[in-house]
Amino acid sequence: KLGREYLLTTQQLDIYGTASSYKGPVRIIHGTNDNIVPMWCSERFMKTYGAQSELVVIEGENHLISRKRKDVAASVTEFYRTLWSPQP
Repeated sequence: KLGREYLLTTQQLDIYGTASSYKGPVRIIHGTNDNIVPMWCSERFMKTYGAQSELVVIEGENHLISRKRKDVAASVTEFYRTLWSPQP
């Protein structure tokens, strides 16, 4: 169980400002039934990261991606393969 102090501290963090300093590729994965982090947060991260980012929306999934883990693992694996494959 999270305490009040933890929640207050996290509200004061500049997560988007911190993220904006990263310039590499990003794949954000978000479930449509996530009741912990709203979709607009991932959309805002997309704007923060810019053109090298992509949002993968997993229909019907919650915050923990509890039912489609194999699909998500495949998506993450594919993302890393594209990063490490030789560029022409």
